[in-house]
Amino acid sequence: MGEFLYGTSSWSEKSWAGVFYPDGLPAGAQLAHYATQFRTVEADVTYYRVPDARLVRGWEEKTPEGFVLSAKFPRSIVHGGEQAAPDPERVLALEHVGGDLSRFLSAMELLGAKCGPLVLQFPYFNQKAFRSVEPFLERLDRFWPSCPRASATAWRSATSSGSPSPC
Repeated sequence: MGEFLYGTSSWSEKSWAGVFYPDGLPAGAQLAHYATQFRTVEADVTYYRVPDARLVRGWEEKTPEGFVLSAKFPRSIVHGGEQAAPDPERVLALEHVGGDLSRFLSAMELLGAKCGPLVLQFPYFNQKAFRSVEPFLERLDRFWPSCPRASATAWRSATSSGSPSPC
């Protein structure tokens, strides 16, 4: 069995000031302080926008060796746009999301060994988005070759029966 890491889904919760973070700690110092208490965190900010290189380099610099940072794929990729409702024509369609995908993966590579799981958090789908699970899984199969190799392999083995299965 692999190593068990626990952390939170963000490090920038304002209500943590004075409780988890020392009073007056600047927002830019929160991740470094967080990393003294936990060895992993999920950067959910990446769901709302593709991070730029400067931001990701800052995360890498503010965390110690052995720290693991996971990140959500941007909503522009998993929803096919910035709207709350998914755009079924654009969800994971490389001709629409390929630029954001490339920028996201390039940015996350800057974390090096600190880059943990990259999370595809999909919206709740209904029949307006996809009439059944098969069209979605077909789109996902076309999307995977553009992602890091280990992820594509894990998904294929999990879906080789033709139906979704938790890993």
